[in-house]
Amino acid sequence: MKRMMGWLALVLALALCGAPTLAEPAEPVHLVFATMQEGTGAYAYASALAGIMQDALPEGSTVELQTTSPGAVGAPAMLEAGECDLVMSNAAPALWYVQDHRDTGVRALCGGLGYDFVNVMMTEAFAEKSGVFTLEEIVEKQLPVRLAVKEEGTLGELAARKLLEALGVRYADIEAWGGKVIHTDSQGIAEAFEKGEADLTIDHIAAWQENTTRLCEGVPMRFPQLKEETLNHLVEMGFGVIDVEPGMFAGQTEPIAAVGSQQVVLVRQDMDAALAQALARAVCEHADELAKLSPALERFVPMYAGTAELCGAEVHAGAAQYYWEQGYPQK
Repeated sequence: MKRMMGWLALVLALALCGAPTLAEPAEPVHLVFATMQEGTGAYAYASALAGIMQDALPEGSTVELQTTSPGAVGAPAMLEAGECDLVMSNAAPALWYVQDHRDTGVRALCGGLGYDFVNVMMTEAFAEKSGVFTLEEIVEKQLPVRLAVKEEGTLGELAARKLLEALGVRYADIEAWGGKVIHTDSQGIAEAFEKGEADLTIDHIAAWQENTTRLCEGVPMRFPQLKEETLNHLVEMGFGVIDVEPGMFAGQTEPIAAVGSQQVVLVRQDMDAALAQALARAVCEHADELAKLSPALERFVPMYAGTAELCGAEVHAGAAQYYWEQGYPQK
């Protein structure tokens, strides 16, 4: 409620003062844009966005991409620590971070970027051998499954923990059943399956993610549908409902009802307002170009880029003014 009142106050202030358009940045700027490793959806999005942003800035400006972000709540934390000027994050972790840091200076530039979701896959070999075809059955029968997940601190790992929590289990339970939990990066997950060292993975990925695409082309995979009760638990935790279209990956022949948290670009509150406005404008006014650079960005709708649901954190004042000028909602 407090965060919502802050946004309403900002909109009212803009309306009362006539919301004059901010001057464009006049001098070159040099920005560090943190994202995750190559092969991830976050990297693909940031690569596309960085080029669009740099072209919109004064000549001589740079937007330097660095693969230093841990993702999840670690992304806004490194931003606030001054380790970068912009960072790719997701709306849910951004919200969880600001809820835990009431005086935070983390702000959103634009949200609703991408087509991201919680992805559950098991090998066809494991399914055929065990006769089990859903995650809920694995938990119910306490099967000794080898689970490959991202490293702690990433949204993929956090999504895995929250999904298991929704089913009433933890990593320790899987190990107690005789199973194994492997923590690694996106590429390491693919390699674990290719070597026959993993049976199951739970991750939070982008549509057509490079590493998952390559994995499914080399190892026959099955995509179990989570039960409605499980999905409802995840929605209560902060994820949004999303439908995964069929044919996205080899072996995924049916649509999947899933949940996810879409990407958002975060900046600090002390970023110059004119700069924030210019960056938000560049992203929104080049939506068609972004879609060509990354297929998952086809779902980006500029009108909703400043809404609370898709941003997680409060919108930067400069970006908020751009959305206000366009008549875009911010609730």
